[in-house]
Amino acid sequence: MPKSFQIFFIGFCCYLLSASYCAAQPYWNEWINFSQKYYKIPVSQNGIYRLDAVTLANAGISLTSTDPRNFQLFFRGEEQHIYVAGESDGIFNASDYIEFYGRKNDGSLDSILYKGDLYNKPVRQPNPYYSLFNDTSAYFLTWNNSISNKRIVFLPDTVFSTAPVATNYFMKEEIVENHTTYYYGKSTSTNINFPEYHEVEGWAGTNFYQGASHVTTFNTTNIYSAGPNATTKLAVMGASDDFGSSADHDLRIRYKNSAGVFVTLDSPVFDGYRLYDSAFSIPASALGASTDIVVSALNGSFSTSRNAVPYVVFKYPHNLNLENKNYYELYVTENASQPKSNFSFTNFNDLGSPSYLYDLTNHVRIPVIKSGSNYKVLVA
Repeated sequence: MPKSFQIFFIGFCCYLLSASYCAAQPYWNEWINFSQKYYKIPVSQNGIYRLDAVTLANAGISLTSTDPRNFQLFFRGEEQHIYVAGESDGIFNASDYIEFYGRKNDGSLDSILYKGDLYNKPVRQPNPYYSLFNDTSAYFLTWNNSISNKRIVFLPDTVFSTAPVATNYFMKEEIVENHTTYYYGKSTSTNINFPEYHEVEGWAGTNFYQGASHVTTFNTTNIYSAGPNATTKLAVMGASDDFGSSADHDLRIRYKNSAGVFVTLDSPVFDGYRLYDSAFSIPASALGASTDIVVSALNGSFSTSRNAVPYVVFKYPHNLNLENKNYYELYVTENASQPKSNFSFTNFNDLGSPSYLYDLTNHVRIPVIKSGSNYKVLVA
């Protein structure tokens, strides 16, 4: 099963905390204990966040009377795993801190608004990666009387002989979500929009008409060609309806291979205000240093064909070059040949500080060992 990990430079973490109290809500508030205080933490980008003693004290939390083992963090009503450095002694010392992985807001909560025609069809959401209302998530820090709250565990595993075979790649996922234009979806013949959220109402990229294309380019310089297939998934919104035609959206979905040849993945044809979405598999060996995913609108027996692309996602096998970045998100598949995956990353910018890998599946924090110009780590 694929797992999501983050490798990052600890000194680059953001420090965000604003104090607030959580008010009662009519629904989905079962996670709230109204006898506890909650501190709201806004998160507008994905990453590892650290809350140190100074930040917590400045927010009004009395650390002298709070056992660090009592801390909890909630996101969308669910308790999150957190790493609390130095909590074992029951005292939050000046050098102690809390770390957690935070996610910016996306369109997940908006999905309930898209119920299909007459609210009796499956959800058809055009852009699950961008919120209709706000790009900032809210995390809530609180504390109770328990010492068995959810934790990320420090796992200093450096016995590389247990995994003698090196792992040559990981899976990298890139999400390009477009939100330059808001589309209002299906309307009546007198240009009145329907009150429900239609499957082509929401944020997407700039529209394009018949005879034009939308191109999304991914940098695949570090593709591992001997790895598993790459995958791409995308959506296209039909943003017009030519009443004189029964099929006014004639599209071609293609990718550009390493030889510069465009290969057709699909040729969807549909009518009016509809959402097309699909996923495709592409051989890694067919890809070069740059990969284009192209959506083209063909000409036909209709007067207009207006289209827009809300998102394109591309996931591919990546070699161990971390591109001189100090934070990297990656996916690792289970290693069937040995207990752990043995990674030796290159070109990672640690800025002169210790580096750690967060395994978000197993909830562990693993030290990354620098060996010359390589960065070694074992992942279960």
